[in-house]
Amino acid sequence: MMKIQHKGYRIWVILQTNGKYRAYFVKLPVAVGAKTNDALVIEGETQAEAIDSAREFLDGLPESSRTSERTSVIAGR
Repeated sequence: MMKIQHKGYRIWVILQTNGKYRAYFVKLPVAVGAKTNDALVIEGETQAEAIDSAREFLDGLPESSRTSERTSVIAGR
């Protein structure tokens, strides 16, 4: 598992049983009772590819979404 921080989010990547890496991210600081987004999936063939995809996704978010105190996103099914 690899962890980094990018634009106020903590991103971590986990190897899945299908052999792909899945990126998860959450806004810092993590609020108690933070909600997740189970519809979003960010995967890659390597850890670096999954992290780059997560960074690109975060870079594409509108500024108001990135700065919201209650915004938490975890990529998953």
